[in-house]
Amino acid sequence: MIARLRAATAAQHQQLEQQALFARLLRADLCLADYRAVLRCLYRVHAALEPALCAHLAAINPPWRYVPRLPLLQQDLQSLADALPDTPPRVPLTAAEVPGVLYVLEGSLLGGQLIARHLRQQFGPEIPQSFYRLGAQLPPQHWRHFAIWLAQQLPTAAAQLCAEQAAQQTFTRFLAAADADSRTS
Repeated sequence: MIARLRAATAAQHQQLEQQALFARLLRADLCLADYRAVLRCLYRVHAALEPALCAHLAAINPPWRYVPRLPLLQQDLQSLADALPDTPPRVPLTAAEVPGVLYVLEGSLLGGQLIARHLRQQFGPEIPQSFYRLGAQLPPQHWRHFAIWLAQQLPTAAAQLCAEQAAQQTFTRFLAAADADSRTS
């Protein structure tokens, strides 16, 4: 199932990595202003998605642990003496959309570890990076347990299609937020 979702979102994933705001994350000339802008962008998307997502997860109690990202983003922004962005409207999610949204969010933990290393090299170990360090702090079997759960949640073609569409919509949310930040920065 992971391979199917990866294929369904490959173009959007690549777009997001090449989007100006996120492309700066791994550059040697990354500055704190760019890092703050990325965190604000991530904050807005997670603030919109996490309330519904966490409510669904509390109801089903999956065999792996979802760590809410919003408190980590708040902590990083406040440590950088940055004001929290306005909270966007909450996005309602159906139970059928949750696996697709989670595919994107949990998958980002893998790339986050690479970004965390770059941030340490760029700014030193004191740089606030609770959000990006999360993946390295989870148990090694986290992704495997998530992948097993994900496959169990998508037994039918209709469920798989819904998850693909939700994953694509999640990438679209990140792209729209990043594009909006790029226009204002």
